[in-house]
Amino acid sequence: MYFGMAGKRIVGYDNERGKGDHRHRRGHQEPYRFTAAWKSGRSSAQVFTFESPAALFRVLTPKRWELVERLQTLGPSSVRGLARALERDVKRVHEDVAALIEVGLIEKTERGRIHVPFAVIEADFALRAA
Repeated sequence: MYFGMAGKRIVGYDNERGKGDHRHRRGHQEPYRFTAAWKSGRSSAQVFTFESPAALFRVLTPKRWELVERLQTLGPSSVRGLARALERDVKRVHEDVAALIEVGLIEKTERGRIHVPFAVIEADFALRAA
């Protein structure tokens, strides 16, 4: 499947030999359970919903967004290691990690390390007049 405009691919799903099910979206290629999505009619992508932009920004503060970005770069890490990489206080990083684990943006591995389970995180919201 493919969707594009003016000769440019916006999103495409395929099962190229040797690569398995994957999608191309916004210049990135990522694994995708195409057959499962096709059969169920639902995406396997995780969706986080907030009741308002204010609620979103209470959870994703600038410091927490920086934390998520750094953790994506580092890969699985200890809280102390992440705090060193961010040059922040361990206690504050621990508080931010706990908040992000609660909403599901960060997970703990079996070995107790923290990591971001998403290669790409997209934010999409609509603003409507009240």
